[in-house]
Amino acid sequence: AKLELRRYEDALSDFDRALKFNPEDAYARWGRDMALKQRGGAPLQTITLSGFAKEEMNSRYVERRQLEFTVNDQETYWSDGGEFFLYWCIKEKRWKGSRSSDLPEVQGGRACGFIASPLGRNLLAPSCAKGWHEWTAQGWLVRPDAGISSAVSAASFKMIMLRGFAKQEMNLDYIERRQPEFTVNGRETFWSAGSQFFIYWCKKETRWKGTRAEDLQRVQAGRSLGFIGSPVGNDLLDPPRRLGWHEWDGSAWVQQLEAGVACVKPDPMSNHAGGPTHSGNGLKRQREDSNGMEPPKRR
Repeated sequence: AKLELRRYEDALSDFDRALKFNPEDAYARWGRDMALKQRGGAPLQTITLSGFAKEEMNSRYVERRQLEFTVNDQETYWSDGGEFFLYWCIKEKRWKGSRSSDLPEVQGGRACGFIASPLGRNLLAPSCAKGWHEWTAQGWLVRPDAGISSAVSAASFKMIMLRGFAKQEMNLDYIERRQPEFTVNGRETFWSAGSQFFIYWCKKETRWKGTRAEDLQRVQAGRSLGFIGSPVGNDLLDPPRRLGWHEWDGSAWVQQLEAGVACVKPDPMSNHAGGPTHSGNGLKRQREDSNGMEPPKRR
């Protein structure tokens, strides 16, 4: 609880005491490691895999350190869409990649997976970068050029500027939030400066959507609420998906060719578009996909 409340010094003391009593306490070892990382503000690692015949595995993977995602006392890495994850397989002494639905079984001791790294616990070591294995109809096959094509630390939070929407209230600057309480479908969210609105990854529609802050819990529970929606695709910052967003006009989704992400900071590719920001929340919106379902009454 202290770790979740970001009381890192208190949590560290508790885990140290637990390890003195039982040096083999796996939870205490994990907790101490997490407290040290988070106390020091250790940035999340992001890796990109490429070179696999199974195209779905060629994706960006972002580190998750929360206890519910750990496997064998190690962090895991999750694909952008949340469909796949990489985990430390203690039985085989290498990292493996499998479906997200396999997480409970993997945490229970199974060693399933489609891909596997060379032997070694440090996923970011040069020796683990290439030469991964991939499961085929003939068994495990070495792919000399498959593996980690890039690895970066997500040290700074991004800011995106949305512009071009008919509903001026949505033309705001949005700041990235990665804390577990703000994530949706395992992804970061982006929040307007006044915290009135947020942008989230809608797994059901395979695109990003924007809605009111008060909808967060419903969205985290699986609803797909929103006033605006990006083009289909899981990378919000990919240039082809920055413009051409859709906007709900009260009865249908309308594409706004010039609406979307006008600027990303930090981003060397951005055109620092200016313009005033707006605030407000008197919006009428589409509430569920675009199927005409009635919105739930507010509490």
